[in-house]
Amino acid sequence: MDPTYPPPTEQEWAAAEVQVIRIEGSPIIGLRKDIRKNDVPYVQTVWLTVPQLRGLAIEETF
Repeated sequence: MDPTYPPPTEQEWAAAEVQVIRIEGSPIIGLRKDIRKNDVPYVQTVWLTVPQLRGLAIEETF
């Protein structure tokens, strides 16, 4: 890794806007974050089923 161009920090990822990816008729939902830092694009995508997403929402409320 080049120390001149460090990747995004955990705080930068946390602050990034989340895009929801839905495919019609599919039980899978994608959550994607895009960050551009030092003219380098970084992407994080997580694919979850609807039951997994519901489980996460319930865990976050407690």
